[in-house]
Amino acid sequence: MLCEQKERQLGRTQSTGRYLAGAMPLAKAIEAELAKVGVRPIFKTDVPTVFGSVTDSTIKREFKQANDSAMIEKVYGWARSRNA
Repeated sequence: MLCEQKERQLGRTQSTGRYLAGAMPLAKAIEAELAKVGVRPIFKTDVPTVFGSVTDSTIKREFKQANDSAMIEKVYGWARSRNA
């Protein structure tokens, strides 16, 4: 019973992953067009300021991890642009 539930859950997760992967080219194209007019993704740029009033240490740690990941992505993006 538990194994069947886990298999169903895994199937739904994999389906979601395929939908997201399929949407990625469109998302990248939209992101590029928005960047041309100066619109930046909020979660890549403003996590610390948007959620600055949060006091829960667990949530603050999760925000920091998300922001650090975004910063790493910026560095990777810069490196990719230099190698293009």
